[in-house]
Amino acid sequence: MPAPFQKRALYDFARYLFDPRDCFVPSPGRFPFSEIEPDTERVKCISKTQPYAGTFWCKSDLGDLFADRELYLNAAVNGTQPVENPPAGRSSPVDGIQVAFNHVGSNDARVYWDSEEQLCAGELQALDNDDVAAAVAYWVKGRT
Repeated sequence: MPAPFQKRALYDFARYLFDPRDCFVPSPGRFPFSEIEPDTERVKCISKTQPYAGTFWCKSDLGDLFADRELYLNAAVNGTQPVENPPAGRSSPVDGIQVAFNHVGSNDARVYWDSEEQLCAGELQALDNDDVAAAVAYWVKGRT
């Protein structure tokens, strides 16, 4: 397992979108809500070659995952739209939800997905781009 990933499930969420060398464990305090609903693992990635960043995390139980889901999706401008295609590297959609939206604060495009079985989630974030369709296309295609 390449650093900084500790769990295969979390690595599988990020591996087709980001080079592990573009990823790091964020410092405490960078995600204050994770202190309320603690993560078992959190990794942040910022691509050096594509205009995307990602945050990936795992929880200890389903209730914590659902609390994070609500927190992330409450940051959607005008709600979310479902994403039907599976993420890069998978032959089927994840067993949780997968949605796209524009973020309230920045209006940047985001794709959020989670796995209730694996208790992990991810959010792909477009950097300075509000094109949801482009973010979904990158999420489906992955890095080249």
